Amino acid sequence: MLTECPHCFTDVLAKSDGTCPACQVIVGNTAGTDPGLTKVSLRHGMAPLPGICVTCAHETDARVPFSRRVRNARYSSNPMMGGGGLGIGLTWLLDLLSGKMHQEIVLRIPQCERCAAEKREVRIRSLDFENAVATLIVRREFRDALERAR
Repeated sequence: MLTECPHCFTDVLAKSDGTCPACQVIVGNTAGTDPGLTKVSLRHGMAPLPGICVTCAHETDARVPFSRRVRNARYSSNPMMGGGGLGIGLTWLLDLLSGKMHQEIVLRIPQCERCAAEKREVRIRSLDFENAVATLIVRREFRDALERAR
């Protein structure tokens, strides 16, 4: 049976000895873990998100910006025919302005004023720039509210 490991938040089939194949910790041993945490995957620009703080689960209308950007590994310049240096420069500028050179995930994450003031960071599990999805470690209450809203 597929289970979310409480240590690394990976969905796994535990090995015969009960360990997680991803982090090698016993899945059933929850010592040192927070049972109130889970993972959730959010698409670039996803809105509206539930009004529940992702770090403490209190109700909130506040949002914090979340933005991560990387150079697009599949980007290759396609210089305009002719023009020499001017063509290459113009192509580069147009590609930069059109967003072809980078991939980005931008969200407005619900986080209460107290957690923001305490600089409690939104925990990132993984970023998939190809599919524009951020997988974050959040409070279960947030994930449950998100699933109810769908």
